[in-house]
Amino acid sequence: MIRSGGQRDRMNQIVKCAIYPPIGIARVGNSPTGWFVGPEVPGCSTVPIGGYKDSDGRLKRQAAKFRVYGIDSEGNAVRELTAKDAEIHWTVHLANKKGVWYRIRFAMDISEAEPVSRRNPKHTRDRTELIIDPGPRSVGPVHPGAKELFDTGSFLGKDVPLGEIRSDEMGRLLVLGGFGNSSSVSNKPIESLDNEEWLDGKRKSCFRLCRRSQVGGIPLFPDAQGTHCIVTRTPNCPCGEDGMHSLYPAAVLQAMSPAASLRWSSATVTAARISLRPLSISTR
Repeated sequence: MIRSGGQRDRMNQIVKCAIYPPIGIARVGNSPTGWFVGPEVPGCSTVPIGGYKDSDGRLKRQAAKFRVYGIDSEGNAVRELTAKDAEIHWTVHLANKKGVWYRIRFAMDISEAEPVSRRNPKHTRDRTELIIDPGPRSVGPVHPGAKELFDTGSFLGKDVPLGEIRSDEMGRLLVLGGFGNSSSVSNKPIESLDNEEWLDGKRKSCFRLCRRSQVGGIPLFPDAQGTHCIVTRTPNCPCGEDGMHSLYPAAVLQAMSPAASLRWSSATVTAARISLRPLSISTR
């Protein structure tokens, strides 16, 4: 249900909605209560209040935040839609299916890739026992800030929590990962990336908006009904620091930016490679 008042003229321009970001990154941590919202814009990282660790030196979990934007008929973002504009209900389904997937040997999209077997090949009777799947959870505007836990999944009979979801006071979705625990249900040692009967609380999952709203009879969330992804990874260490990049993507990003000018002393650029002798990049 869309509420009237405030920027109503702009609301009339909205014909569909989109969830941003399409893929969110959450990170595990071993602090039982501490967490912070991860960067929402590439290259912009703000140190959370109190830092990345709690008072006992344990790493805080990084939450991924998702927002809903209204889109006009030309595909432009009109503005963000929040709980002030609509009742926003989220449904999230987290799962960890690595136990039944293929072993890590090669990237599967290269010509050098060779056939590989699946993990835990000895478990042939009921391989669903290798999938950590607590099922979907939903949050909405009734109790903003309330959380729903993904704590009913198991791996070979051992309970494995995968994290939680919350809806903030503006109706945005927050997804938190687990606490980074990993172990072997049969006490087997670590031997490779494909350890038999090993489990962890990281996962790749999908979610959607679970209720449609309407503006003048036009569905407000037609595109947002599709699935979006949340991926939980290990902590980013050192926290707040960007990873190293090669010069090629940096040069491409600069070349694509209308606000940047590039001065090449002697350079050859192709779609596949970049060959440089002195290069200077400036933004104006």
